[in-house]
Amino acid sequence: MHLPEPLPIATARTTLRRLSTDDVAAFQAYRTDPEVGRWQGWSPMSGSEALAFLARMRRAPLFVPGEWCQVGIALRSPADAEDEGRLIGDIGLGVDPADPGLAQVGFSMHRRWQGHGLAAEAVEAACALLFEHGGILVGIHANAMNAERVRRDRTYRKAADDAGLLVIEQGQHL
Repeated sequence: MHLPEPLPIATARTTLRRLSTDDVAAFQAYRTDPEVGRWQGWSPMSGSEALAFLARMRRAPLFVPGEWCQVGIALRSPADAEDEGRLIGDIGLGVDPADPGLAQVGFSMHRRWQGHGLAAEAVEAACALLFEHGGILVGIHANAMNAERVRRDRTYRKAADDAGLLVIEQGQHL
């Protein structure tokens, strides 16, 4: 059974959409930032690797157990009209291969746009998408360094709580 493409999804201030090779400059701006990358499980990519990744994610199927798919977080109705549609981050959606009723999300956000609730808004929409797809229970996966930050930082905890997420630390399972 082929499901219709659920993206894009608009929130009050963001749009979840497919990544595109047109996003390469914006993608590299945050994906090569060591401060953003230190909390992530990925490594920076070369320009050609980033283009190949973006092309692959543009057509990657959603909700495939055992496979991660990254979707873009773009600005919607920003104060500066030039920023409309600008890629500011991405969200990874990973459906558990052993239990397709479970999924994990992870996100990366350009530092300029952190601290404004945009990631929480986008992650909430991503979780709703997963739930609407088939009642998938979602957990946010935090690496060991970031798990402590999530535990002690009220902003991260509130974002996780507001989005209805369960924080899962490295080595823990749902």
